[in-house]
Amino acid sequence: MEDTLFEIGNKIVTDRYQLAKSIFTLQDESYGKKLKLSRVKEDQILDWRAELIEYIGKALYISDADITHDIRIWAKATGHLAISNGIPLEESFRVLTLFRRVSFEAAMREIQIKSLTACPLDVSKRIDAIIEEVTFTYNGICIGYHSQHQVKDLLTDDQLHITIIPITDTLALLPMTGSIHPKHTDLIMKETLNQCYDKQLSDILFDLSGVSNLDLPTVNSLTRMKKALTYSGISMCICGIQPSTALSMVAQGSNLNGLTIFSTLRQALLKRGIRQTVAK
Repeated sequence: MEDTLFEIGNKIVTDRYQLAKSIFTLQDESYGKKLKLSRVKEDQILDWRAELIEYIGKALYISDADITHDIRIWAKATGHLAISNGIPLEESFRVLTLFRRVSFEAAMREIQIKSLTACPLDVSKRIDAIIEEVTFTYNGICIGYHSQHQVKDLLTDDQLHITIIPITDTLALLPMTGSIHPKHTDLIMKETLNQCYDKQLSDILFDLSGVSNLDLPTVNSLTRMKKALTYSGISMCICGIQPSTALSMVAQGSNLNGLTIFSTLRQALLKRGIRQTVAK
């Protein structure tokens, strides 16, 4: 089995530039235009993409512990460089699905051509583990960037910006930072519903790890938002409430009955069958 996975992975590594070039033809046209307007040359982008595909190929025959560190370095470097050059990192999440697609299709072609006995599910899981590692790293960069460069207090500005980050075709993440002001929760609800509808989402995770305060009116607003999303056929859960915030909520007598809550984003994703490689 390991010899078969090595053969498949080595083929992906060998063809990494060809596979990376195919992503350019598959990516959204508007995203391609934004890349051209950035200060990053196409050859550099091709090198980045080929490097990630190389890691995906190696992940088929190298253990998680040996490759996770390199993946995180790659994701941090490309994520920060993309932001600094005006490339929207949120849209890069969509491109990650193309890495999964071209790598898996290449693996399946190799299995079919050489009549190999590898299990497609095992191949898929190993590829997904790499993509999910990049997704988690990009998410951390996004949260840090928005907390520093958008509005420090997300909801104190009438020009409200809601950034929904796709994780899968139907699942997305909404990271929130600062102090949530109840007077703006209707705006959040409306914008979230609109984006979920436009992106055809069925599941959304509210990451509150960057929120410093959840008072009683805000908790009530989150409950109303949960109902509104449910009426639209969208499942909602909350994760990342800080211990100090939780203690404050208890003191205020806040009631979160009816809301699905996870302590961390990782737990929420694991519940949905999305696995992150474990840090060593």
